[in-house]
Amino acid sequence: MSSLQKWALSILVTLIFTSACTSTKLTAVWNDDTYSGGPLKKVMVVAALDNPVNRKIVESALVEELKQNGVEGIASNMTLGDKKLSEVNVIETAKQKQVDGLMAVRLTGVDEEQVYHPPTYTVPYPYYYTWDTYYPYMHERTGMPGYTATYKYYNVETNVYSANTEKLVWSAASQTVDPTNINKEAQAFARKIVSSLKASGLI
Repeated sequence: MSSLQKWALSILVTLIFTSACTSTKLTAVWNDDTYSGGPLKKVMVVAALDNPVNRKIVESALVEELKQNGVEGIASNMTLGDKKLSEVNVIETAKQKQVDGLMAVRLTGVDEEQVYHPPTYTVPYPYYYTWDTYYPYMHERTGMPGYTATYKYYNVETNVYSANTEKLVWSAASQTVDPTNINKEAQAFARKIVSSLKASGLI
């Protein structure tokens, strides 16, 4: 393989890797304008995820991010222990811990999309500028071939309730693309959620 081919291959790999990097964005945010309970100081985080490891990772990331913003966060996987993740157990534990907010996180669906990335043409090398230097490379490929990539979009709903009234005070829909690293994506997700909560004046 020539140096030119190696260069083109390295660029292709870089682009594919970059396009597959995880990313999370908020697609919708709602907050109750009539809420007058003041900023939340102690929030219990409940992630209703089938995978217990993922549940722990997501809850821990949110608790840590809340802590960084002056809010005491409590992870349900720690406080419930062996108890079943149910409405009754969550409410009882929330009362025992005297929290003023409940945060519920759930996966609402997974969408899949195939995206075609067309071939690209690179900027000509200096040796293109004269026939003598260009001719030896006439059979070299200077662009990158097209390829099709499949992306999965994970849709997540996050709701925050007032523990005193049990009423919804804030809600957000978010979307994450190909979360290959759950630890990093959970941290990015937590930053997005807590940042939006802060902007809404709830923390």
